[in-house]
Amino acid sequence: MDAADMAHKASAPFKRMATRFRPNQVTPTPPIKTDENGAPLCVRCDADITQRRRIIVDAQRCADCQQDVENGNR
Repeated sequence: MDAADMAHKASAPFKRMATRFRPNQVTPTPPIKTDENGAPLCVRCDADITQRRRIIVDAQRCADCQQDVENGNR
């Protein structure tokens, strides 16, 4: 067994563990704010963030408000 074989054997358990916890298996947190039909709303401007939460499951702000927060323009 050469060095490459030993490295492959040593890393196998870590590869199995990494594939068990994939980001798409994250349970989304419920939206803080919703409209009367239960659609998620931005906590800052009340914009509908349904599409954004399909990509970022924990999003609580629309893209514009999130950008403002990240730039320090709260």
